[in-house]
Amino acid sequence: MRLILKYSLLNSASGLLTGFLVWFSATGEGYYFFPVAAPVAAFITGWIFWEIFQGNQKKLKISKALLAGLFAGSVSHYLCWLIIVIGMNIRHVFHGNAAESLFTIVTGCFALTFFSLMFYGWLTVPMAVIIGVFLVKKENKKRVGEQ
Repeated sequence: MRLILKYSLLNSASGLLTGFLVWFSATGEGYYFFPVAAPVAAFITGWIFWEIFQGNQKKLKISKALLAGLFAGSVSHYLCWLIIVIGMNIRHVFHGNAAESLFTIVTGCFALTFFSLMFYGWLTVPMAVIIGVFLVKKENKKRVGEQ
């Protein structure tokens, strides 16, 4: 299995756990979307930032795994909110309610991301970093052993 896929899947699993944590701990309605949106967002951002920082290098670097994790763990919050808000708007369209404008969605997600990072960023960002560093160490040991 490719390393980028391992990283993305492990981030997705972390997103799933966080999504369930949000769903069960948050008050109010609409949080049942998180166990779906959080793993999808974590997978996509994990893939993108792993590709940006690590790519297909011969020797993987821990510092680049750290950067990939910092960005993936942070940006996944914004993408998660986008997925949720767009999904809710699609649901509202089918139920006859007016949908939000694209501008409201994009800007509103920034505010939601700020609070999301305050409440759950302490969990998602370190997990994305730990996963990346673990995989780099494991893969570099494997590559040294093959030579």
